[in-house]
Amino acid sequence: MSTPLVSANELPPNLKNLWDRASKAVRMQNYDYVVQLLAGILKDEPNFLDGRRALRKAQIARSRTQKKTLSVRFNAPNLSLMRIKSQVSKDPVAAIAAIEEELDKDPVNAQGNQLLYEAALAAELPHIAAFALETIREANPKDKAILKQLAHHYLTHEEPGKAVEMYNLVLAIDASDLEAVKGVTDASARDSMKKNKVEEGGMKRDDAERIRLEQTDRQHLTRDQALKQLEDWGARYAEDPNNLAVVKRVASLYEHLEDWDNAISYYDWAYQISNRDSALERKVSELHEKKLDVEFRVMSDEIANHPDAPDIDEKRKRFDELRRERALKQIAEARRRIEANPTDPQLRYELGRHLFAGDQFTEAIPELQRAKNNPHVRTQALLMLGRCFERKNMLDLAVNQLTEAEKDLAVLDNTKKEVLYEKALVLQRMGRIDEYLDNLKQIYETDYGYRDVAERVESSYQTS
Repeated sequence: MSTPLVSANELPPNLKNLWDRASKAVRMQNYDYVVQLLAGILKDEPNFLDGRRALRKAQIARSRTQKKTLSVRFNAPNLSLMRIKSQVSKDPVAAIAAIEEELDKDPVNAQGNQLLYEAALAAELPHIAAFALETIREANPKDKAILKQLAHHYLTHEEPGKAVEMYNLVLAIDASDLEAVKGVTDASARDSMKKNKVEEGGMKRDDAERIRLEQTDRQHLTRDQALKQLEDWGARYAEDPNNLAVVKRVASLYEHLEDWDNAISYYDWAYQISNRDSALERKVSELHEKKLDVEFRVMSDEIANHPDAPDIDEKRKRFDELRRERALKQIAEARRRIEANPTDPQLRYELGRHLFAGDQFTEAIPELQRAKNNPHVRTQALLMLGRCFERKNMLDLAVNQLTEAEKDLAVLDNTKKEVLYEKALVLQRMGRIDEYLDNLKQIYETDYGYRDVAERVESSYQTS
């Protein structure tokens, strides 16, 4: 099952900010800065296709301004790429990040883009795989082998219209190519069938398109608009409760309304009728977490706002008990999911995070160390490792992990502020006051209101 593409509107706020800055930098033709920003985004969101396209354009433009020669054929083998190739089957997401580092030197390199194609397929990112082949095609548009490879890819991933386009390009080069002649005929037939038939789940093409458009606009819906759509899709669900597309749509609307119980119920039903789609299983788990977060926030606020309540000690004790119980359940669930998919770095990170929440710092460390080797979760894993070492009073090791996380973050976004703040507190415990203040001042200079940074920095200037 392929992973859905991430659009610019779906980026989290910190990455959306980087995307906006990258877009401005493109207009200024500041390609080095564009590449730096986009590489940071793709590290967290490898399936952000628009970002990867923009990155490649910036790399190519930079290469031209620097008068570099772009290689479009397989010449001498790139030894670095050959070493990365062994990672593809083990950790394709990490391999994609490593391949991109090589492509930054030669963005249209055929060997590198072919390897990117293999890694993207292994990571179930077919759109990124197609992009890799399209990069080679654009650099060498007369290469019939690449055109045919693209056509086969598009047919395999249910895009027969694009396959027709590729085969026609082959015929424009060589009208006698019998494989392309047959390919056009077969792909055209499949494209016609796709346009006219009822799609998977019993949903007609116009309904599927309607869902796509409404999902794109969902984050901008008002509550009244969401309720109106829910009424519409609820009626469709009543007609056919086994229609996966409709069930998922109803679930997403309840999620938008923050009706966690109903959202969980519908996503769980979608999971049941989807032949156990792991993405839906993760969504159910994620919403359970959100529901618990709300409940815990209410309890925490109640304790903070009424510290003199006669039953405050009892409430605090109950809150700690619930926190530990929650952590134990989350640990058990994370272990169960890892048994089903032991190579998933995201699951390793989640297990480490839950072990930390359950005060099992020693057990969390090896899980987080495994997770940090994957670029998609590396920074958060390093941050959590730093916290684990700090809790175990291994302060020098905590600083090492947090420093490593800081080096990975080129822009002072919320994640980097969190890393700097945590590192500052550890340095303070170690008595390294100058370094403690230097870390806080980096935050202070850009975000005066971040936590208690202003108070800590300004108090250091007061004379006794």
